Amino acid sequence: MKKLIVILIAVIAYIGTTTAQAPYIIWAHSYGDSSMCFSMKQNPDGGYILGGITSSKKYHGQSEFYYVRTDSAGNLLWHFNVGGGGEDTLYSVIWINNGPYNFVGFEGVGTTNSPPYNGDIWVNEGGYDCATNEISLDGSQDWIVTRGGIRNETLKCVIQNTDDSFTSVGWTTSDSSFDIPKNHGIQTKDVLFLKQTYALHPLIIRCLGGSGDDVANAVISTSDSGYIFAGTTNSNDKDVSGNHGGFDYWI
Repeated sequence: MKKLIVILIAVIAYIGTTTAQAPYIIWAHSYGDSSMCFSMKQNPDGGYILGGITSSKKYHGQSEFYYVRTDSAGNLLWHFNVGGGGEDTLYSVIWINNGPYNFVGFEGVGTTNSPPYNGDIWVNEGGYDCATNEISLDGSQDWIVTRGGIRNETLKCVIQNTDDSFTSVGWTTSDSSFDIPKNHGIQTKDVLFLKQTYALHPLIIRCLGGSGDDVANAVISTSDSGYIFAGTTNSNDKDVSGNHGGFDYWI
């Protein structure tokens, strides 16, 4: 039997009265064919952009980046897939306004192990590489860029900066190979911090962590032009201190 996993989006409302009333559904929609959603943002037009994966057999490989755009009532405007012959997973998507390129659309980040020159993927340095993809408002691909080392990389979150550059965070197990600098452990995960220009050229690539596993799942910019990332760690040395045992939150 074919397994069908759909993306479901639901909007609920809560009415506060003197007696508590449970939230109720305003509308709900499902999208996709063997698909899962990992990220959602509201667009300036009041609609929504969703990002995740599709493993529908009609596409290139095992899974692909999958975008869904809706209006403010959740009605489907378009859906779009990007990927190669392997596993491609989209973890974070945002609306972007790329002033220098006069480009308005969406940016997604994630990971891919698709081989080079396969489908939409042109470069793979080994294992899973981190991937950044920009698409236009009408759901057509603009470009996709991959970066990585000989082992594995994943990007979990992306934000746009005030100078139109982009900052992403995730993790890497590579060590001083290709795009990836020195890792703080031996075949363990370090936080991967990546800042790219509006044209997706690298400005900063850093590994942060200790001798254990360190992962970043979210990042925000700060008023002093810095960044705060949040994730998890079981390290207690090098960049990490004060671990309480096992895996801790790490900010």
